[in-house]
Amino acid sequence: MQSLRHACEVLTRLSTDALAILVCIRERDGELESAANLALQAAELGDPDPLVALAQLREAAGDREGAENLYRQAVDVGDPHALVCLAQMREEAGDPQGAEGLARQAADKGDTHALTALAQLREAAEDLEGSNNLYQQAAAYGDTWALTVLAGRKDRDGDREIAESLARQAAEHGSPEALDALARTREREGDREAAEILARQAADRGNTNVLDDLIRMREAQGDREAAEYLARQAAKLGSTDAMGTLARMREEEGDRQGAENLYREAADHGIGILLSVPFTRLWPYGLDPDGTPTPQWRRQ
Repeated sequence: MQSLRHACEVLTRLSTDALAILVCIRERDGELESAANLALQAAELGDPDPLVALAQLREAAGDREGAENLYRQAVDVGDPHALVCLAQMREEAGDPQGAEGLARQAADKGDTHALTALAQLREAAEDLEGSNNLYQQAAAYGDTWALTVLAGRKDRDGDREIAESLARQAAEHGSPEALDALARTREREGDREAAEILARQAADRGNTNVLDDLIRMREAQGDREAAEYLARQAAKLGSTDAMGTLARMREEEGDRQGAENLYREAADHGIGILLSVPFTRLWPYGLDPDGTPTPQWRRQ
């Protein structure tokens, strides 16, 4: 039964691929009605892409009415991206209310790109109020880009608490980049404590980049205690780089003992892959069970 189903799926895919090719040929030859009918057949077989592609061709050729009709057919067969295209067309035609209505329809179907795309168009037109409104609508659907943009804007306006709240919401939806950006901003402002808190929050959600960068900054500033503290925090949060990087920095400074201590700590955290080169360089004969370096004579 499974093989039969698979065969049917393959045949359907081949059929829609063939129809897509025919759509392009008919459109190129000026057989517009035939091209549209073939694109609709492909959509009814589960592939609305030829309809959308055909609509884009009509739009590029200046046939806005024909393009809108094709986009609407694509919407009718379940393609939310066609709503994004329709919304942009309405915006460009000077119908902002119609554009927003279509964008919300797309968001209701799970595609918030229409709202953020319109927000960017409004921003480019210097309509910041309209842009903010659209980003807020997208944020209400959990759009991480909208949350990130709003977080940055609120922070620039001095609303730190709201900015950080929005950044955490973006992180909860799988995008910790806003927390990363705010952490870097706090660091530039000289608010080290806030920077570290935000960096740890970003790291806790899978983005350790800013925490690793803060460690390097603390070390470069001569604040070794803070660098080590953050490196241990990073290791606990899953960073496989921070402890090893800090150890290498100590070694380059000539602090062999400090480097050894950090390499050992990294090993305690299970970060073994980073230790293969420094391990053989610092302890060429290995370590005894008690953790002391094995002397050369014992290996001879």
